[in-house]
Amino acid sequence: MYFSVKSLSAALVALTTIVAAVPTEKRATCTNPVTYVEWRSLPQEQRNSFHNAVKCLRTKPGVNGRTAFDSYPSVHDNVFSNVHYVANFLPWHRWFLHLRRLDLIDCGYTGPTPYWDWTIDSGKLATSNIWDPNTGFGGNGNTRTSAHCVENGPYANFQLSYPNRHCLARRFNNGNLRSSMIGNMQGSLYSQSAVNTLMTRTDYINFSNDIEEGLHDVIHNVIAGDMAAAFSPNDALFFLHHQQIDRLWAQWQGRNAGRLQDYRGNTVQGQSPTDGRRFPLAKLTDTLPTRGMRGLPDVTVADVMDTMSDKLCYVYDKSTLNMRFFALLVPLVGAVLAASPCERDVQCTNPKVRVEWRSLSQDQRNEYHKAIKCLQNKPSGVDGQSMYDRFSKNHVDMFGGIHYVAAFLAWHRYYSHARAGALEDCGYKGPTPYWDWTKDVNNMAKSEIFDPIKGFGGNGKGRQMCVQNGPYSTQSNFTLTWPQERCLQRSFSMQSSSGSWWRPASGPSTRHSQTQITAINKNKNFIGFSSALEEGPHDSVHNEINNDMAASFSPVDPLFFLHHNNVDRLWALWQGRDQQRLNDYAGNTVQGQSDTDASRYPLATLDDTIDVGIQGFPPVKVRDLMDTQGSLLCYKYDN
Repeated sequence: MYFSVKSLSAALVALTTIVAAVPTEKRATCTNPVTYVEWRSLPQEQRNSFHNAVKCLRTKPGVNGRTAFDSYPSVHDNVFSNVHYVANFLPWHRWFLHLRRLDLIDCGYTGPTPYWDWTIDSGKLATSNIWDPNTGFGGNGNTRTSAHCVENGPYANFQLSYPNRHCLARRFNNGNLRSSMIGNMQGSLYSQSAVNTLMTRTDYINFSNDIEEGLHDVIHNVIAGDMAAAFSPNDALFFLHHQQIDRLWAQWQGRNAGRLQDYRGNTVQGQSPTDGRRFPLAKLTDTLPTRGMRGLPDVTVADVMDTMSDKLCYVYDKSTLNMRFFALLVPLVGAVLAASPCERDVQCTNPKVRVEWRSLSQDQRNEYHKAIKCLQNKPSGVDGQSMYDRFSKNHVDMFGGIHYVAAFLAWHRYYSHARAGALEDCGYKGPTPYWDWTKDVNNMAKSEIFDPIKGFGGNGKGRQMCVQNGPYSTQSNFTLTWPQERCLQRSFSMQSSSGSWWRPASGPSTRHSQTQITAINKNKNFIGFSSALEEGPHDSVHNEINNDMAASFSPVDPLFFLHHNNVDRLWALWQGRDQQRLNDYAGNTVQGQSDTDASRYPLATLDDTIDVGIQGFPPVKVRDLMDTQGSLLCYKYDN
């Protein structure tokens, strides 16, 4: 197991920092960094390609006569005490992960480097879809045998060679290997709350100690098997776990020049991180030992302090977006910007009415589907992409800055408004529809919304879970072209509590029932209402439809917009015509930031900018989106 030997010495570190607290922008030396993404945002084809590349490493030469695959557990094992519970823990693993990325590229993997955000699975790790045999890494080992071999998924009965021949083993536990109780696998120790606490550390020594001895160690230990050994890189999940650790370090560093140079501590296990009398203390010129992997010399700590250095040149999909929205000063009509909320209400004299999908005539439904397909042939004016693809890509690119932050409702309101405008340009003249999923709470899979003629087609089938019927099916020759050419995919999990890229649901349809909506509406302020709506009904519907709808590129499924229009409807109903609620907007601008803590990042205001990146819909301020019956939007819902 991963045991801490630094806890006592860490207590000697002063809690005050010598690093300036005021962030300053550091100029990046790489101009086109690659973006690392959460595993569950990858299309299935890229997941398969990733697993194939991992297995390919067994055919490539590594160091000391070992294969490239075996070089990773071997080197990690041999330098273990030199790179754990010492200052170089974070930079050493950052470089180690980079070498792995290069090897996977050599084995044909061309997709983004993935990380595993286990905060999504906190409290329900044992049922996470990271263990899914098709979309993930396979599950727990066989509990009936002492070997605990993994028997499903891409690494089922996967034979390992280091340190001796054995199967890939996992042994899920709740912190005690002598107990058969799996429980919640110590979920509170790697929850978002735990991450929030970690991010309050003000210097490298305390941050590095806490992330290694807390979040890092507990994930290794509750998965156990190979993951709890010094040769843990035998398990492919090692790298996604450590990529998440690296991501959190990168988030803590930000673009703060002080933190990008903050590196101190002990070089020997058990040494005080401030006592250099017997052993030298850590410095940026120290080298990181990797035993000649890939034929490369050891690099220095300074070489890898910044993920956007020339040597590394990568960013994370959320850390790059977890800053305030870029305030683009685009001129708008002066009267719109200058008008007060009351004045804008007066200007919208004939608002369009949005209606529930099932109240549309069949002709209107057919015209709606026709307009959606028209978007696939309509240019967006950006990078040669169609309007259809542009909506999906923008949602991916902006994901971290528009989910689990205050802007969630306002951004999606403007985004759906832009989609409605694009459909009008493609000839749709009917009302903009929403899908009231509270009507389907008892048996959503059999809802008319999934009818092949009256709705959007049903569940996927086959190995790729392609939608087989309806207007977006393979039979209708409907093909997605971004992020790659393929079918629309759904894999209903309406009787499952498995998680996804979105925060995990606690059960099936009950999370989007009218009872739940009634409870959410009891929130008296925007912060409570927005969080409850996003993390409850919003996430639940995404999860239960699953597959494309449970990915950051979920707008590839046309149902995304009807789902989000219903979320918007619920916000509008909560706001009512109450002038106070029509101006109630507050909360965090960065994921993980406290809703009331502006010490590191600014809090949300009505003057924040919302940019959906769609031609014809320039950036606007939040205050212009607060009222659906203001002059900018000018619509209302039928009830």
